[in-house]
Amino acid sequence: MTISRPVLITGAALSLLLLAGCAASPSAAPSDSAKTSRSASASGSASPSADPNELFRITAVLVTPDGAHVEFTETATSPTTATAADTKLLATAECGDQLAATADPVYVHITATSRVVSGTAPDPHRDAVALHGGQTTGAATLSPTAFGGSWTHGQAYCADGSIAMPGTATGVTVYPGAAQPTDAGGWASGSWGFVGARDAESDDVVMYTVASCTVDLGPAAPADLGPTWTTPDTQDGCTFGASV
Repeated sequence: MTISRPVLITGAALSLLLLAGCAASPSAAPSDSAKTSRSASASGSASPSADPNELFRITAVLVTPDGAHVEFTETATSPTTATAADTKLLATAECGDQLAATADPVYVHITATSRVVSGTAPDPHRDAVALHGGQTTGAATLSPTAFGGSWTHGQAYCADGSIAMPGTATGVTVYPGAAQPTDAGGWASGSWGFVGARDAESDDVVMYTVASCTVDLGPAAPADLGPTWTTPDTQDGCTFGASV
């Protein structure tokens, strides 16, 4: 899949990946593997987990333009109060203004990993995989988001960025305490998952294709998420929640 590049590509196509509503060219079509992955594993039911606070685990295998397979996972845990590490991470990401606008904040902790399953490792200068950390759309304010580890911020601080391949990133996204998960400002209204692309030598960006894309709900997942949330969007990557 190729898409025309509407903005200057920085960080190997990361700026484009983080734009809402990436538009595919008319000739582009979902891969066969993407078509067969539009269902949540275990039909969205809760799966055994070592952590009783786990909300969900996303597992995706994306395919680079060279045919390499890269596996990604993302887990999130129930909202808690802030830790000292959260405060430091959010300060480093320059989240002060967004935090000040978030009433009675609660903190969802996130761990994301990537590993090359087969083929040649992606070129960090040309390839990027956006890590969507639950930022909300349609809310009064964006949810403050910060990561550390094998991660690079995108066009703005205190927002989604990209994960290195291979690598591990840990972070936190902050939501209003009064918001229910599926409310406009709740964590289930945010975008979660992965979108990959390569900055081609021409004026096109070549999207990664999707070999598999599933979510397993954890013990702490609310019972009313329903099939809408647990059905992935595989048009441009492997994402759950709000469309990207």
